[in-house]
Amino acid sequence: MITARLIRTETSDQGTFGILEASGFVCHTAEPPWRDNQPGISCIPPGVYLVEPWNSRRFPRTFHIRNVVERVAILTHTGNLAGDPSRGWRRHTLGCILPGLKRGYIEKQRAVLLSSTAMNRIREVVGSAVWSLTIEQRR
Repeated sequence: MITARLIRTETSDQGTFGILEASGFVCHTAEPPWRDNQPGISCIPPGVYLVEPWNSRRFPRTFHIRNVVERVAILTHTGNLAGDPSRGWRRHTLGCILPGLKRGYIEKQRAVLLSSTAMNRIREVVGSAVWSLTIEQRR
């Protein structure tokens, strides 16, 4: 089984940012800020999760993060922004993980960039396998 590790390195109302490593591939990630694991607005708790391929009309060829306590439909999919709208920031996620090849800004908001390219690389690395994801919060 492929094992991946996401280390969160910083968080603010603009999002939670980290580094994802899987089988030698490394990319950046963006998630919403921690909001007590509330569905649709919070990043997921640190822990170890199983991840499986997911395919839907809205999110084709993505990955479903399984067994998140009190949460459903948590995916890894393309997007750039992960801010808290109640604090005036934009987002492309309702609690999911957004990959990007680099970090930067979109209209003065922290973001991950080149998300589609990063997602394609993740697809190449993990293929159609179920994999393990460990999420850690750097202190």
